Amino acid sequence: MVGQDPPDAADAADAVTVTVADAADAADPIAVAERYRLLAEATRDVVMLSRPGHTEWISPSVTDLLGYRPEDLYDAELSLLIHPDDRATTLAQRADVAQGRAVEGRVRLRHKDGTWHWFEGRGQPVPEPDGGYSGRVVSTWRLVDEEVATVDRLARREALLRVILDSSPDVIVRYGRDLRIDYANQRIAEVTGRPPDSFLGKANRDLPFDGYDAIRWDLHLTRVLESGDPDAFDFEGDLGSGERAYEVRLVPEADAAGQVSHVVVQCRDVTDRRQAEEQLELAATHDPLTGLANRALLLDEIDRSLKADERSARTTAVLMIDLDHFKYVNDSLGHQVGDDLLRRAARRLEDHVRGGDLVARHGGDEFVVVMRSLEDPAEAVRVAERLVAAFRRPLVVGDAELFATASIGIASNRPGRRDRRGADDLLREADTAMYVAKQEGRDRLSLFSDDLRVVASERLRLESELRPALGRGELVLWYQPEIDLLTGRLLAVESLLRWHHPSGRLYVAGEFIEVAEESGLILEIGRWVLAEACAQAARWDEVVPERPLTVRVNLSALQLSDGALLADVDAALTAAGLDPRRLCVEITETALLRDLAAVEQNLRGLRARGIGVAVDDFGTGYASLTYLRQFPVDVLKLDRSFVAGLTDGADERERRLVAGIIALAHRLEIPVTAEGVETDEQARRLRDLGCRSAQGFWCSAAVPPADIEAILLGAPTGCATSG
Repeated sequence: MVGQDPPDAADAADAVTVTVADAADAADPIAVAERYRLLAEATRDVVMLSRPGHTEWISPSVTDLLGYRPEDLYDAELSLLIHPDDRATTLAQRADVAQGRAVEGRVRLRHKDGTWHWFEGRGQPVPEPDGGYSGRVVSTWRLVDEEVATVDRLARREALLRVILDSSPDVIVRYGRDLRIDYANQRIAEVTGRPPDSFLGKANRDLPFDGYDAIRWDLHLTRVLESGDPDAFDFEGDLGSGERAYEVRLVPEADAAGQVSHVVVQCRDVTDRRQAEEQLELAATHDPLTGLANRALLLDEIDRSLKADERSARTTAVLMIDLDHFKYVNDSLGHQVGDDLLRRAARRLEDHVRGGDLVARHGGDEFVVVMRSLEDPAEAVRVAERLVAAFRRPLVVGDAELFATASIGIASNRPGRRDRRGADDLLREADTAMYVAKQEGRDRLSLFSDDLRVVASERLRLESELRPALGRGELVLWYQPEIDLLTGRLLAVESLLRWHHPSGRLYVAGEFIEVAEESGLILEIGRWVLAEACAQAARWDEVVPERPLTVRVNLSALQLSDGALLADVDAALTAAGLDPRRLCVEITETALLRDLAAVEQNLRGLRARGIGVAVDDFGTGYASLTYLRQFPVDVLKLDRSFVAGLTDGADERERRLVAGIIALAHRLEIPVTAEGVETDEQARRLRDLGCRSAQGFWCSAAVPPADIEAILLGAPTGCATSG
């Protein structure tokens, strides 16, 4: 029989055995034998008395369990009923029986129908009268198919569970009530470099990890063992794979009585997920170029600081910082250099603010510093002065030293005031103060005041009223004549925007054009100006066809770099039916620097259509003479600041400077028109220097279209000219 080492005799108390000794000791051997026979026949197990190669007796239960009648098995070789895989072991056990040793084990027996079934058996040697053993044995066989199947299922489940646990990406260990590990999955070897068996029997204090907080782990384990409730915590440490972040879950395991006997611990590496979450949070709240806080985080920080001020009666200050002339660096040296400059500027800001201040990129070349919980509002001024001084030093980008001074606007709240302001209010006020700093010469700071608040409110009012102005027909074009200084003949007109405000006041362009540019309305307004100017030129042609007139239209820097400019121009010319040669666009020097590629493409497209290009306010911008050679230019309009100096007693250097500009233009074969001519003396001097045409109050201010029509029909211009 397949078996294990025999147990002690006491363990066989439930086995039914019949021995010759029992009968010999009994007072009535026949009666005793009968009783044992009845017991053997009554049991559900198979009871058998056999000797090698022969069955002497077998209980009737063999029929129910194996399908054989007892007499079928008498004198049969029972080894033929044993599964071939179990026979060798069973035969080997006969030597033990011959020595008088009991044997037991499990074996597969064949049913009469040919199926195999598991039985658990025990064999007890029968002693002879002389005390020896001849191989006779009394054995009992119990059907254990269900038990074997159950054990097999459990074994398969255990194997599957072990595969699952060992393939888990998490470290899984189990602690007993003594807080020692009695199981660890294979993942622990991958994480720690130590085999799972090396952890068995170990307490947390025994684990070989530097900085491992065993006391903390034991507290969590004890809490689960005592309460029966799951627990969780996070920790960071080096378990053998470097410094990592882990999430730990502790789950109680109950025994058959329902008492917590173990704690299963799942330790998950969440380092990569945490880093990804941090990167997502960083991307959502920080500027990707400079790494500074972005607008979303900036607004949140200001709002939280203002709420804290309500409780503490302290002050929040906002510093709006703009890098002076940054766009010229960006456009002339390229965006990569510009980006490097912004990164350098961001680091300089961080180096010169207080430790708890927030530095943010507001957009473009604008930065914001939020100073929280100020006891002395003057501290904001001291920090701003420090920043202004810091940006007077060059910023090293690659091998170059670049200069970008800073204009700073400061706004702060006043705790306790009734008109509580939010983050947008402070930013708008700081922005207004920053513009004042730029207008006053840049490289300085400006404090927002009640006067500036009036200015800011006025700008907001203008913007809100300007938005519907175009749709309501409130915008019109007036035209200023450009006169030939030799003949007094009308050569061209410059279209100038006017706004018939609902209040009845007529606004000139200088009073609202900056608001239009900052709000983005300039593109829509610019398209209308192009269409209206072309249509007006066509109407004049119908009235006085023999006197064709050039119409000059100002383009903003935003329009000049707009990809839709050429389409807008084509639409305006087509709708009016105007010859493109009758249109001339006016641009400023600084507009040439906004986006070199887009500007050059648009200028060459205009020239290809026959449209003229005039550079307005020449001499006051930052364009180099190279641009006059690089870009197609038809007219230079000399800025009024040069014309103003052409009076009797003026500095000879002023006259020579103007003469040099005119001579340079002549060498480049570019005509010059002087702006802001107000006196006969200025007109005469310009004429003597070779300037051919002029515009200004000396001849005429900007007038409505009907007045230009009158001039075309022969009305005097009011210009005093001489040949």
